[in-house]
Amino acid sequence: SLSSAEMFPAIINSRRLSIDLLEYEFVTKKYNKPEKLIRIVTDINVPPKTWSASQKKNAARKISRMISVTKNRDSPLLIINVSANESQFASDLTNSILIVLEKIVSRFKLSNILEKKIFIENRMDEISSDLRISEEDLKVFRESNRNILSSPALLLEQERLLREVALQSEIYIRLKSEYEMVRIEEASEGSIMQVLDQPEAPGFAVSPKPFRQNTLSIILGIIFVFTFILCKDWFLINKDKIRTLNNK
Repeated sequence: SLSSAEMFPAIINSRRLSIDLLEYEFVTKKYNKPEKLIRIVTDINVPPKTWSASQKKNAARKISRMISVTKNRDSPLLIINVSANESQFASDLTNSILIVLEKIVSRFKLSNILEKKIFIENRMDEISSDLRISEEDLKVFRESNRNILSSPALLLEQERLLREVALQSEIYIRLKSEYEMVRIEEASEGSIMQVLDQPEAPGFAVSPKPFRQNTLSIILGIIFVFTFILCKDWFLINKDKIRTLNNK
């Protein structure tokens, strides 16, 4: 079932969730006012009604690449990471992902409940009809056979009819119980998932890493300088030979 917690990572990374996020608004330093997510990730400044299918798909792909989900092997916990240029925007987007995820899962859950409810209702109608027929058969049998104690065959037939009535009654009672449970589940409004830690804006950039970049830049700079000095020294030492070769 898509409402199962095991399907949460697939739903989070789905195009459906990304497309549902497109109309959510966020405040970023770049725009300084609430803007649709599709505008933020694609810089498309057009009314929502004019968005083309390709624009939506392109934006959804970009959003999907911003989201990663990690599942803990030892527990059912999921860790959602969102990569963005601004820390607060990343936190707000993560909150919106949780909201959209719960809405999608709730729709799947409600759809499953309705399907189950319809199935049980149909089965109850069928079993109720079969039960009425079985009860009527038993009634007709008893009216037609007032004295059955002397007939083993009639006793066996009565036992068969009684078993049929008892079986249909038991099935109906079970279906009725299942139906009431489904109605309770349908009426329940509890949250499907629980958030252990609310999204927080990171205090520093996770990527790119400034220390790593600076260290790499220094190392490459040193290599370049040494290479340049070696090449210059080699040229000064061998310039006479190079001129002689050129004159020849």
